[in-house]
Amino acid sequence: YELVIYNANEDYDAYLNELEVQTMAGADGFFCGMSGPLISRTREICLELDVDFIGCPTAFADDKTGEITWPSVNQSEYGNGKLMMQWLADNYKNYWKDPVDEAKLGLIIIDFSPVIGIHNRLPGVQDVFEKEFPGAKNNIFIADCVAHPDGFSTTAAYDLTAQYMTANASIEKWFVATLVDDWAIGATRSIEAMEKEDSALVVSIQSDAFINEVTTETKPSVYIAASAISVAELTGLMATGLVAMLDGRATAETLWPEWVRDGEKYPCIDLDGKMITRETYKQWESENNFEALSAGMAKG
Repeated sequence: YELVIYNANEDYDAYLNELEVQTMAGADGFFCGMSGPLISRTREICLELDVDFIGCPTAFADDKTGEITWPSVNQSEYGNGKLMMQWLADNYKNYWKDPVDEAKLGLIIIDFSPVIGIHNRLPGVQDVFEKEFPGAKNNIFIADCVAHPDGFSTTAAYDLTAQYMTANASIEKWFVATLVDDWAIGATRSIEAMEKEDSALVVSIQSDAFINEVTTETKPSVYIAASAISVAELTGLMATGLVAMLDGRATAETLWPEWVRDGEKYPCIDLDGKMITRETYKQWESENNFEALSAGMAKG
């Protein structure tokens, strides 16, 4: 199989047009990574083109009911949001010695609302924070990168972190929960520029940026943990599912029957994350790389 990668950079017309261009060039199937507004039309076009396709890492789902409308692989979005915030609630005392006054504790959640798969992580974070810190429930700030000129970027995360921290001087301690790991780098650098390292902790969903931060930093930063999803596992599931359909060993209706939700027709694999820190990331990497996950598998 030959893999061709195309990035439309949020140009919806270009994205949809590329499906037809690649099909005319001989493509048999697609891994469809989509923003929310593209989900329905992408499905329609792929069916019209008579190609096999799979949703990843945003699921093909009905925007009103949430029902899965085509085979997909994604994160357990709400679950990983809960996991990240619960870990922070359980472990922040290991980083801050003084007791926290909930009335002076703030949470910044960095989001990009057009991508449904990302945005669906937010309620998990918010629900846990409100449960664990009821006195701080009015101190939740949603930093949506879509409102920034640079959009989905570390620059947006940098600027929005500074904006909310500066505008809320009464908040003495900050949690910053980023729904994508790259934004944690922007938030961390922003906190350092404001010299607020003693009063902020950063965590993220996804871990590539976290691991890079840990392996290149000269001293520990405020970016303390990440909810890790194995890229090898995610892409491996995507690939094996699509290839099974391309080879005729499965159809959209028969693929992964154990992942079809009650009352629905199509499967969606939801991957749970695992929180990793500076102390545990190496072990996680060794257990979740391609070599470890594919050990004992036969080709074909």
